[in-house]
Amino acid sequence: MPKIENLFDRNMIYDWGTCDTISGGVIHEMIKQDANVVQHLKAWKSATNPWKQRAACVSFVKLARHGKFNDDIIDICATTVQNPYRFVQLGTGWVLRELWLADPKVTVGFIKSNYKYFSREGLRYALEKMDSKTKQLLSDEHLQHVPGGRKSTAKATKKSTKKEEEDEEDELSDDVDDFEEELPTPKQRGKSKRTDQGDAVDAPKAKRADRRSK
Repeated sequence: MPKIENLFDRNMIYDWGTCDTISGGVIHEMIKQDANVVQHLKAWKSATNPWKQRAACVSFVKLARHGKFNDDIIDICATTVQNPYRFVQLGTGWVLRELWLADPKVTVGFIKSNYKYFSREGLRYALEKMDSKTKQLLSDEHLQHVPGGRKSTAKATKKSTKKEEEDEEDELSDDVDDFEEELPTPKQRGKSKRTDQGDAVDAPKAKRADRRSK
């Protein structure tokens, strides 16, 4: 863990993609092999580096649904939810979404107790896998704790577009899809090459015909 922590402290991890790869692919596996790693992550919850706070949550995403670290996850989220930074909010909501599968009562209770800290986007992540009735209830109650209440939130929602509400992962995926669509297929490249060659061959013929016409 010290070597990984050093990467964060040296600001070598500064985006959600790198943070989540290390959290979900490396630290997650370390947790399963060494319980002491959990204590390191619990210390990260209070870090001034937002990526360490996100990692403290995301490292448990694949484990939360199994119900083995419920108390540790809640302990971490109790601090990270207070950070309004977007990617810390989303990391908090993400792990709570999975924790709900293991312990709905504790998760709902935590959300209710921390309405004032959740951003609308962070809350949306946390509610994603809940039944529609519970999701609607918590979403409506949260509005009462947003500055300005329903009116300001409804106004902000009206102004936002669907694309703005999508997370960064979806946007990246769309960009890749668009890029691949723009690439010509091997068949198209071959056709284009033949067309270019044909134009080159026909050019002298066109010039000779032009001279004869004069």
